Amino acid sequence: QSGPAVIGIVVLALGLGITGGIWRWHSDQNAAVARKNLELEAQRLADKVRDRMQAYAYGLRGLRGAFVVHPELDAAGFLAYVESRDPGEFPGALGFGFARQVAPGRLEDFQDRMRHVHGPAFRIRRLGGNDGPAAVVEFMAPLGEDRRDLGVDLASEPVRREAISRAL
Repeated sequence: QSGPAVIGIVVLALGLGITGGIWRWHSDQNAAVARKNLELEAQRLADKVRDRMQAYAYGLRGLRGAFVVHPELDAAGFLAYVESRDPGEFPGALGFGFARQVAPGRLEDFQDRMRHVHGPAFRIRRLGGNDGPAAVVEFMAPLGEDRRDLGVDLASEPVRREAISRAL
C-alpha cells in the first residue's frame, strides 16, 4: 500500500519541481524582456535628448555666425536673427540670449554703452566673485517684461563659469 502513496508523492514532487522550474524560466525570460525594453526606451530617450540638444547647438552656432559677420550686432539685428528662426526648431526653449565677454577693466564702459541700448536701469550684476573676464548677458529674446537676466555676469557663478570655459 505504500507503493501508490510513494508514487503519488514522487509525481507530486516532480510536478512541483517542473512547475517551479518553468516558473523560474518564465520569470527570467520576463525579466530579460523587461531589461531589453528598458534599454531600448532609455536609448530612445537619450537619442531624443541628444537630437534636441543638437538643435539648440545649431541655433546657437547660427547666432554665433551672425556675430562673426557683424561683430557689433545691435539689439535690432539680434532680434531679427531670433525672429528668423522657426520656434518649432527648439522645442522647450524659452528664448535666445547672448553674453559678451568683457575684460575687468572695461566693465564700466560696457555698462554705459548698454544703458544707451537698454535704458538707464541696465547694470552689470554679479552672482558671486569673479576676478577674470565677465560674461555679461547683453541681449535676450523674447525680452518681454522680464529683464532681470540682462546684465547678469554669468562668469561670476562658478558652475556657469566652468561651462563657459568648456564652451570656449
